[in-house]
Amino acid sequence: MSGSERSPESAVESEPEDLTVACYVRAPMLLEPIDAHVETLRACEREGTIESLLLRSWPEQVRLGDDSPDREVLERFEEFESWADRQGVSIRPPFEVRERTSSVTGEFRERLVTPLIAVALYDGSRLTGVYPHSAAGETYTVEDAIATIRTGRLPRPLSTAEARPAGADDCPECDGRLVSGQGLFACETCGWVGTARADGRYEALEEQEPVETERRTVSH
Repeated sequence: MSGSERSPESAVESEPEDLTVACYVRAPMLLEPIDAHVETLRACEREGTIESLLLRSWPEQVRLGDDSPDREVLERFEEFESWADRQGVSIRPPFEVRERTSSVTGEFRERLVTPLIAVALYDGSRLTGVYPHSAAGETYTVEDAIATIRTGRLPRPLSTAEARPAGADDCPECDGRLVSGQGLFACETCGWVGTARADGRYEALEEQEPVETERRTVSH
């Protein structure tokens, strides 16, 4: 990690049951050290450390706007930024938004510059981490995240005091609106139910087996 150093082993969570890793690289950038990172993730998939590995490529720059031909890349960026906002961290950099002026029309155009490599972790369909990201001068790199995954553990994202507090209207499962009552939070869209942890993040309510009670009949 850059900035303030912190070992990956000191910031890990237990591995989810259905861990999918999506690895995005600039094409054709499968050179060292990026190729080594990809090979390590492939080894993790073969060994069963992760459930599945998705390899995707993206261009160095894409045009922002609804008429962009690279809408899929922009949708991933928007998903990643939404996650970063909830965590109170930043993915800028490695992502950058730059302005360019057309030499023909003189119009300003914003373009998104993608990182050489980025890794996104999903527990089922829920995004749980984007690497690299930074907070308070500290960066959690792709290399650190992959090293932690290699040990069979799940990297824990950085967090700051600016992380969105519990009670915000975003469901961790689908970003739908949450309603609260009696210490529980429920999503009106997907039906997710959970509680708020002390650090302000949401945690799904584990299903509990119903407790059978024995009714005694008192005879008179």
